[in-house]
This record gives sequence, C-alpha cells and structure tokens, in this order.
Amino acid sequence: MKYLERKNVGDLSLRELIEILIKHKILIMGIIVGVLIFSIIYSFFIAVPVYNAEAEVEINKANTGVGKFDKDYYSNAIIDALLKQMKDSQYTEQVSKVLESKNIYISNSSLMEIISSSKGKNGKTILLSAKYIDKKEVAHIVNASADVLQKLSAQYMREKIQEQLVITGERIELARKNVEAALLKYNENIAGQEGIDKQQAGISISEFLSEQPINIDLIDKLYGNDLIPSIEIYKLLKIEYNRLKLFEAYLNTNSNAYILSYAAEPESASWPNRKLIVIVSLIVGIGIASLSALTIEYFKNGK
Repeated sequence: MKYLERKNVGDLSLRELIEILIKHKILIMGIIVGVLIFSIIYSFFIAVPVYNAEAEVEINKANTGVGKFDKDYYSNAIIDALLKQMKDSQYTEQVSKVLESKNIYISNSSLMEIISSSKGKNGKTILLSAKYIDKKEVAHIVNASADVLQKLSAQYMREKIQEQLVITGERIELARKNVEAALLKYNENIAGQEGIDKQQAGISISEFLSEQPINIDLIDKLYGNDLIPSIEIYKLLKIEYNRLKLFEAYLNTNSNAYILSYAAEPESASWPNRKLIVIVSLIVGIGIASLSALTIEYFKNGK
C-alpha cells in the first residue's frame, strides 16, 4: 500500500489511518479488552474502598454587648482563626482522645491526613470531612472532630475575652486615677467657697465610684460638668468589663458554635468510582491500541 512508503505517519490520510486500524483489529481489540479486564479487576479486587463523611458547624459572632470587641470577633474572623488552629496537632490530639473513648484508635499523624476542613459557602460555617477505609468509623471521626471544634471555639473566645478583660481592667484603673486626680484638683479649687463646706468638698473617689448608678446630680452640684466625662468613661469601662465577664461565664457551659449536621454512616464508598475507572480505561485502551498499530506500521515501513 502507498501508506507503507510514507516516512511520516502524520502524512497519513483518514482513509489510510482507518485501513491500518482495520488491519490490526485483532491486536487493537485484544489491548482494549485487556485494559478493561485489568480495570475491572483493579476496581473490584485490588483498590481499597475509601468512605467519605461530612459534618457542618455554624460559628456565631461574639455578642457580648461590647462594641469594639464584637466588631473584632465577627463570624468570619473567628472561623479564620479556628481553621488555622485546626491544622495544629493539638486539635487532632483532642479528636484522638474522643475516638479512644469509643474504642477507635488512630494515630495523631494519620488523623491530620484523614480530616479536612474548609469554610462553608455562606461564610458562617465550617465544613468538616474525612476520608477513611472503614465505613463505620469514618462517621465517628467526623463527628468527634465537630464536637472538638465546638469546644475549641468556646475556648478560643474565652481566651480572647480574658485578654480583653486584662486590657479593660488596666483602662479602668487608669480611668479611676484620672477621676481621683480631677477630684483632688476640684477639692483644692472649691475648698472654702460659699455654699460648699469642707466635708462636701472632700468627698472621696470611693463614694462616687461605689454608687451604682453613680449620682451624676451630686457631681454636677459639687463640681460642675467638667468632671462628668471622666466619671462616664469609668462607668462605660465597668459596664464593658461586667458584660465580658458574663459572656465568659456563659462560655463555661455553652459555645458560640452549633453543629448543624452530624455525619451519617455512608451508604457506599467514594472510591473507587468503578464506572469512571472503566470509562477512562476504555479511552486509554483505545489510545494505546491505536498507537501500537501505528507504531508497528511505522517500523515495517522503515524496513
């Protein structure tokens, strides 16, 4: 045939190419059937089944009533921080302990490879998933991860609140000193003025700041409006501190994270996808068989 005399297979016409494939149809069919048989054997007898399970945890923003704190710790900010902490080995250590209580023993390093996490589509949830060879245990792994995440979220918020409590406490002490300094100055300035006796002029800081609420009318009567802003700052800081303490106490028995859906035992394995493997194998088999036929003709033509 004319195509046997060609030096470049790329010069073959479609008709000549079809003639080559027909000539080597037995070889081509053999290769395709062989590849399909291998893919079926691999899918059913060699490939280790892998099962997948998922859970979803909603992370709510802080709602302490302290404006600046709640603004800094909104849902997305908390989720980003938790996702980062979940990559740490301490997280998987806690998951491992929960699993051990259910007689499931998986190493810490293995759990880090099995468990994956990502932000949910609405930006307010964390999706947890696990891929594992045991159908029954994979759901327990994901659910244990969700339970630990719920506790981790509360722990994270408590730590941030404690940090803010220290800062607020320092600001309260500074505000108290500012009020004391202002009172001392006014006491010195108004001592002996008409209508204000020495006992009134010498009223102490504790008498003002211990009152709940603070008697602004008394402050206004004795010292005028200039002192009121200092007292108001102190009051606001105390309110912030008390609100943070209440939220901290709430987190001791509750969490700002809620499990929207626990994982259920999967009905079938996510891998191997036998249908996909057979389809891909068929395509690969056809490609290998066709290439083999063309290669044979190439070398024959060369001779």
